[in-house]
Amino acid sequence: MDEEAAKPCIQDRLRALLGSREKQAIYKSVLLIMFIILLFMYVPPLNQYWTDFYPAVMATFLGIFLGFTLDRILERAQEKETINKVLISIMKELERNVKDFTTYLEERKSKPITSYFTRAQNSAFDSAIGGGYFALMDSETQNKLSELYGQINLMTHVNERTVLMRLNKEELGKMYSLLNTLLTRSIEEHKKIIKYLRARVRLEP
Repeated sequence: MDEEAAKPCIQDRLRALLGSREKQAIYKSVLLIMFIILLFMYVPPLNQYWTDFYPAVMATFLGIFLGFTLDRILERAQEKETINKVLISIMKELERNVKDFTTYLEERKSKPITSYFTRAQNSAFDSAIGGGYFALMDSETQNKLSELYGQINLMTHVNERTVLMRLNKEELGKMYSLLNTLLTRSIEEHKKIIKYLRARVRLEP
């Protein structure tokens, strides 16, 4: 296994070891509170004030702890909801691609080879990257989407090059035969990713 392929596995293991960000924040807060309590209990200059300040200290830190924990939980819930909406948009985009690809392949059976393929949809994926949401997805989803949209970009490049190049009928036929093969394979990959996303997202009623 090469270094790049090993990175997602290492990241997943670290996440499993450390737990969620909410748990990490709770652990840090608990350790801080325990440290301060021990400081007041056992450091001579401070332990004489322990009885007097104990209720105030505990109430203060309990409030900070609960407020911080609640804030992290709400932030994480909002993040999950945002990612869910982004994945739904990407899933719908892929469904449109499957429809467009299938329609094109059907039309190619009756149209001349000079008919050009319409550019594949990728705006939802580009928006996820530009908005920083792609980085918040888990490594498996990132890898699957990156691979699929890489195929989409390849097909778009092949189509654009075919349009720009002055090919004779035979050469044009070969180029569109290649494009049709790529489209057929991409339809199957699209369906796999759509199924994968549908199992992960929470669709609106």
